[in-house]
Amino acid sequence: RLKVVFATETLALGINMPARTVVLESLEKWDGSEHVPIGPREYTQLTGRAGRRGIDKEGNAVVVASRGITPEEVAELASKRSYPLDSAFFPSYNMAVNLLARSDMAEARSVLESSFAQYQADEAVVALAQELRKTQEELAEVEGELQCSRGDAKGYFLLREEIASLQKKAGKLRREDEKNAKLRLLSELRAGEVVRFRRGRRWKRAVVVATADKGYSVPLVGIVDENGKTGKLGPREAGKELEVLGRMHVPHGGTRRTRDRQFIARDVRDFRSTYQGGKKVSADPRVTKLLDRVDRLQAELEAHPVHSCPDRESHAVLGHRYARLLRKQEQLSKQIESRTARIVGEFDQVCHVLRILGFLEGDRVSKRGQSLRRIYGERDLVVAEAINQGIWEELTPVELAAIVSAVVYEPRADAPGHAYIPTPRLQQAWDATSQIAADIRKAEKKAGLERTGELSPELI
Repeated sequence: RLKVVFATETLALGINMPARTVVLESLEKWDGSEHVPIGPREYTQLTGRAGRRGIDKEGNAVVVASRGITPEEVAELASKRSYPLDSAFFPSYNMAVNLLARSDMAEARSVLESSFAQYQADEAVVALAQELRKTQEELAEVEGELQCSRGDAKGYFLLREEIASLQKKAGKLRREDEKNAKLRLLSELRAGEVVRFRRGRRWKRAVVVATADKGYSVPLVGIVDENGKTGKLGPREAGKELEVLGRMHVPHGGTRRTRDRQFIARDVRDFRSTYQGGKKVSADPRVTKLLDRVDRLQAELEAHPVHSCPDRESHAVLGHRYARLLRKQEQLSKQIESRTARIVGEFDQVCHVLRILGFLEGDRVSKRGQSLRRIYGERDLVVAEAINQGIWEELTPVELAAIVSAVVYEPRADAPGHAYIPTPRLQQAWDATSQIAADIRKAEKKAGLERTGELSPELI
């Protein structure tokens, strides 16, 4: 019996379906508007299916003779350099429930194990393993040389590396938190509040006379400063430090005349803080926790016997190299572990998340999991949960389009992450949908998976 599959070049990606022979009846394809010749990349994708792994020693590619195509043209196409085939395949929540609705767990895993993406992942492990062996050899060599008569030099320099890493992490968190906290504070400023901020080396004062417009993602408040000048105060103008000192009376419409602004400026200059210690931007508790740990480790470092060694900094070259190699070894080991049986491992993690959230009962698709079978998208699970909980049912068509935009939108890395929600009903739906995404992330964390990112309301 002869088995034949008719397909386009897109079959070269995704589920593994090799053949002993690939036959191309034409070297042209329809691109949506006209017939165009296929290029070397398409040729590689199509003929790359020839030859079944572990069965055939070689595969055959046959091009059917036709008018306008010469053997020389086919030879030139085939002799072009090969293009790598990169699979974009990964097991989604929707895929998991659809596979398990049609087959048992063993069959589903078997299908995934034979996928082209799995084959690629296993091939990549070879290079990672070679790099790991080289790193281990270097590590053993350095470890033999790193000695100190005062004590454990390896432990001492690992401690130094950990302190440096925590300080770097705390600094990054502090910078992020300063930016976000300042945006929040500017958004919440009320008319009459007196603010103090640093511009260059000088501290300046001003009173808020107009609050930030909720329709803009970057908050800008109207102010009158201590010199009677009007202006706008935003993240850039506020500099790195901003605090609210208290509140004073500002007459309605009192900033239009120069004389009124001068009176306001005098009051700003003479103003004494009515908020205990000033209403400053609160620090991220994660930063405080990290710095507390740094202090403890610093004390431990100073008490270490190697710290008093006169040749301590001479040991430092090897010591820091040892710490870097050890970190590299751990990273490579984790990469190899994650890439080995990556697709099937991800599928198991996906199923674990689905069981936590009630979309699977054991290895069977539950009643609530049936809705997920018909939802396709990167946040398919968020949509399915929102539908199951009925949190979008009372929304108008316009509000529904707005909340769906938040589910499909991927913000840029520098996006502010907050926006104006126009209606109370939409705000309620946004809060509930955001909570669903947070619950899914908790379930993913338990399963060792990172798939669902935070939603962004910018398009709302």
